[in-house]
Amino acid sequence: MKTQVLLSSTLCFVIAIIFWGCASQSQNEKFKDPDYQKAMIHYQQGTEELVQKNYSDALRNLLKADEYYPKDDLIKNNLGMAYFMKGQMEKAKVQFQKALSLNVKNFDARNNLASIYVSQKKFSEALEEYNQILKELTYDKNYRVHYNIALIHFEKGDFPRAEVSLKNSINEKNDYCPAHYLSGKIFLSYGKIQKAQDSFFEGIKGECVKEPANHFEIARTYVLQNKLAKAKDKYLDIQQRFAEIPSVKKNADMELNKIINGQELDWQKDIKRRSSNENFSQYNDRIQSKSAALKKQKKSLKNEFENEPDHSRKTSNETSDETSDETSIDTPNF
Repeated sequence: MKTQVLLSSTLCFVIAIIFWGCASQSQNEKFKDPDYQKAMIHYQQGTEELVQKNYSDALRNLLKADEYYPKDDLIKNNLGMAYFMKGQMEKAKVQFQKALSLNVKNFDARNNLASIYVSQKKFSEALEEYNQILKELTYDKNYRVHYNIALIHFEKGDFPRAEVSLKNSINEKNDYCPAHYLSGKIFLSYGKIQKAQDSFFEGIKGECVKEPANHFEIARTYVLQNKLAKAKDKYLDIQQRFAEIPSVKKNADMELNKIINGQELDWQKDIKRRSSNENFSQYNDRIQSKSAALKKQKKSLKNEFENEPDHSRKTSNETSDETSDETSIDTPNF
């Protein structure tokens, strides 16, 4: 069996792909059942259509597979994914739950169920499911689970905990581009532009080079650094690299034209809007103050996880280092 990851917005969902030649003994027993053989034909066709984003055809084939053989947890999982991609959240959730009732160790289905909870803002339920998966040390996709947990903390504004989960994700799979992307966004929120850019560059290595999100963020960090020539070059690179994706090319065209014409980019306007009527110096001071506060929160979290006493007494030099503008905010080793 092989798995394929689908990204919906930023959440990671997992579909399962079975190859006839590498089936387990129990699956070989199933293959003797004529209904199961018919189900597998529709299952594989439907799964292929899921990967190709032909969601209506995928749903039709997976429903047919489920009709022929309703006792297979892999069919239920992929059927749930088809429903999700068609916007049918509740129907998707039911299928993931059915998959787990058939096989409690279907961690792909549990990951997908948790991700449904995240999309519904049911964070407690999602974390409960994700934490169950993390107990299974042999599960080979825990880096995605750590990433999804980071998304929950990010959504809640708890950046220090998000950083911990992102570090766990990257430690398990260094070339996992969504984790580098989210790390970069967190660094940007701290006002650490260079560290953000470094994360985005990590997010375009290997297979990640095919994903446009980190490329756009690299260009934007160049603008923030006032390196407009490099920003222009990067947007031109995006235009060429993703020429066959109209929406990506269009966005790159718009951003590039605004730079050429000296116009303010939409995301720059958004920064100004969020900072109300503050001038840049005041806004930067506020970002750095927030950064220092978040770092203190991280230190408190470390104490909490390690059951150590709160080391709140610091020398004046330590306090000065902690609030320094260029102090890196590294993820603690909990």
